This record gives sequence, structure tokens and C-alpha cells, in this order.
Amino acid sequence: MNKWPAKKLGEPVSFDVIVHSWLKDEWYKPEFDKMKGNISDHLIMNPDFLNLNDNKLRYGLLYSVRRPMIETIPTDTCWFKIQIERNDLNRIFHCPCLDWQDITNGRFHVFESIKNVDSQNGHSRIIREIISSLDGKCCVNGLVLVASSPESAFTIIEGNHRFVASVSVASHNGFNELNSETSYLGLSQQMKEFKWHIEKYIL
Repeated sequence: MNKWPAKKLGEPVSFDVIVHSWLKDEWYKPEFDKMKGNISDHLIMNPDFLNLNDNKLRYGLLYSVRRPMIETIPTDTCWFKIQIERNDLNRIFHCPCLDWQDITNGRFHVFESIKNVDSQNGHSRIIREIISSLDGKCCVNGLVLVASSPESAFTIIEGNHRFVASVSVASHNGFNELNSETSYLGLSQQMKEFKWHIEKYIL
């Protein structure tokens, strides 16, 4: 089994924080268009995690779009803030889904995606659009990743396109700049059996 240095973990956070970060980054998707007129802006832009009804509503919104993934995350998962660093890149993978197979040459690794950014793959087009919007900056922020331990491989379950775009920009300057704000890592020994985690495929 592949082993990496133990990742330094930041402060623990609740799953409500994860749901908000995930939903905020996907709020632009057309699946939510019909809902936006009935949703107060504060639910997305100024969350109150002490408001149980707001937490429940955000979860329901995310669940409506990401049900297959969100309902199978191990129930004992503990979530932590982390900072993505240069030495983390080798251990970070995409979800092992068929739609990420072509752009990653079947390896589901971020570096494989970078090799194919100029291809006609649908993911590549999205990544190129994000690269254009970054204006040469490469800030990694708000990713949601999962793993079975701080020493194992990490899988991005939210933020795949943004991450590839940022790492692609960073690769052009020798990774001298890889600015990282807060991202999140969910840990559970049961993650090895989570359908969307890479670990059992690279043993």
C-alpha cells in the first residue's frame, strides 16, 4: 500500500461546515437555478452554523444534487481543516469515475489531468476556462478531500476542476507559487470502502 508522510491536520470542523463549503462552490450549477428565488442569500453567503434549520436546508440542497456521493460517506468520518502544500500533490487523486478516466489516462491522478488540459475532453474545457479566470494566480481553496488516514492517498470529492487549474498554473513556474487557503479533509478507516475514494484501486 502506498504511504505518504502524515499530513498535518488543522482544527476539526463539523459536517455542516463541509456541506456549506461544498454547496457554495456548486451553487452556480443550473440544477440549483429553480431553487435560488426561494433561498435567502445568507444561507450561502453568511452561514449560521448554530441554526439547525439552515444546516438542514443546506444539506437538503446539496443532497438533491450529490445524493449518490453524500449519502455513502462513512458516518464516522471526522473532518479537519488542512492546507494543501507542494509535497501533498503526489498523493492527491480524482474520484475513480468513468468520466475522469480519459483525461487521466486511467490513473485518476491530478498530474495526468494536467498533461491533457489541451485535449478536447469535457473536463479539459472546464479546466481551461478556470485557468483563464485565474490570471496567473494559483490559489487552492475550499477543496473537500477524503482519506482513510493522514498517511494515505487523498481523493478530491469537490473542487477537482479548480484544483487542476491551479496546479496547472503553478506547474508553469516550477511550483514556486502554490498559494493555499483552507481546504477540508475527511478521515475514516471505512473510507477504504467508499465508492468514490481512490485507495482500494491503487493498493
